Amino acid sequence: MDIRKYLQKNWNFGKSIEQNAIYFNTKENQAKKTRNKMILLSLFIVGLSLLFHNPALSFLLLMATLTYGSEYAVGGNPCFGDYSVSVLDSTHFVICYADVDDNAFAVIGVVSSVNQIAYGTPVAIEDHTSSNISTVALDSTHFAVMSKNTNEKNGQARVGVVSSGNVITFGDIYTFHSTRVEMISSCKIDSTHFVITYNDYDDALGESLIATLSNGDDLSFGSVYTYCTGSPNSSPSVSLLDSTHFVIAFSDVDGKGKSIIGVISSTTVITYGDLYYFNNAGTYRNINVATLDSTHFVIFYCDYANSLYHTAIVGTVSNGDEIAYGSEYSTGYAGEYGGVIVVDSTHFIATYIKSSDTKLYSLVGTISNVNQVAFSDTDTVVNNAETWFTNEGGTGIVLLDSGHLVIAFRDTANSGIGKSIIGTYVGVVAPTVTTQAVSSVDKTTATGNGNITATGGANCTRRGFCYKVGTSGDPTTSDSTAYDNGDYGTGAYTKAITGLTAGTGYRVRAYAINSAGTSYGDTVQVTTLSAGDFFNFF
Repeated sequence: MDIRKYLQKNWNFGKSIEQNAIYFNTKENQAKKTRNKMILLSLFIVGLSLLFHNPALSFLLLMATLTYGSEYAVGGNPCFGDYSVSVLDSTHFVICYADVDDNAFAVIGVVSSVNQIAYGTPVAIEDHTSSNISTVALDSTHFAVMSKNTNEKNGQARVGVVSSGNVITFGDIYTFHSTRVEMISSCKIDSTHFVITYNDYDDALGESLIATLSNGDDLSFGSVYTYCTGSPNSSPSVSLLDSTHFVIAFSDVDGKGKSIIGVISSTTVITYGDLYYFNNAGTYRNINVATLDSTHFVIFYCDYANSLYHTAIVGTVSNGDEIAYGSEYSTGYAGEYGGVIVVDSTHFIATYIKSSDTKLYSLVGTISNVNQVAFSDTDTVVNNAETWFTNEGGTGIVLLDSGHLVIAFRDTANSGIGKSIIGTYVGVVAPTVTTQAVSSVDKTTATGNGNITATGGANCTRRGFCYKVGTSGDPTTSDSTAYDNGDYGTGAYTKAITGLTAGTGYRVRAYAINSAGTSYGDTVQVTTLSAGDFFNFF
């Protein structure tokens, strides 16, 4: 707004300066009130909708955010869409992909300036055509890539060694399955062991084995173990829970979503628990599983029985190999291909294509009460054009660090060029609080002094002080408290502490609460005045 023109237009020359000042101040206050009412109304509507959908999450009005940088071409040629990405370290990742002629390549991406990517030279993975590509990073300079030889149809693997930051040298090619394979998935166990899961096409079986790396680029394979009889209907997805347990999610020959726990012993021996349904109606296209912690995981999939909506469900593992599921939670968006990564034990990021416009999107899922899921109110566009996202069994989205992720995809609207992009995740954390000396100390009352120095990304809903009798130890909100509820940003605050006992020592500290949790300041000591203290009158 041009303040000078605004004053010229609205100044009443028939009134005094004081009267005009009052008028403009009143108009501004009215405008502020109107804006505040609209904000409060919007927050109330969002909170009310969350309340009915998930009462435990109705307070999460401010959630994590996702933003994306520029897109970077991978290889520069049109690709088929068989992408698999794996992280070497926080600034390096490897992308393995197939072009439109099924020639497979690997290339190292180097991240700089937060969201910029520079690529090395793509290196051919094999001397023949390949598909169903899956890659797993073993350490910062070694990765394994598995694929289907489209000539022989068998399953092959080899190790890539990274030098000079972005140069790849491959070891020998090893066959892990001699007949036709489809839909390969893999996960790291440690720096020299990883799980390979695939569909044995000829025998119509879902199978897994453990591979061992030695001498830098040599591979050997343990025995093959069957987890599913009857060829899975869509790609299996495997994720490590801990050093001796992994979970596989897939759809069976009838299209129903199933999962199973694999237990590792003697380095390469696998035993399986029972099969458990996570969707008993119809599960379509890419099924992706990601580990939340050693006993919890999230599965992201298309629910065929619910209009192909992208859906998430949380599984809980008990007794080593038993699984229990919570409810299914729909994103409200229909589509096909998708992926999921876990940021921490209560947050994950899902990426998917919408059938309404074939564009690539992502959103944040928040978990509470073990297995309840709430999605962010709006999703974020990753590629604002027709997109093909990953193959069945591939992994097109990976986490670089707690605040950054990489997504690889085929930009169908741009001649099918392979693209990648860095996403930035900003989560809400608990606030930062400091405690100052207690003031206005009397026999039974005192004034607490605190300061919220950082909100953590979401304003605080409560601020106050906790206290207890004594001369040592730190009080918590389980002890006595004095607080106010509201919408608080940074800044100093005070609160009267009443009901104290005369002549008694107290431990006091400030605290504040936002949607991510509770934070405390340091503890200060204060002693109330004695009942007969003459000087309390002054």
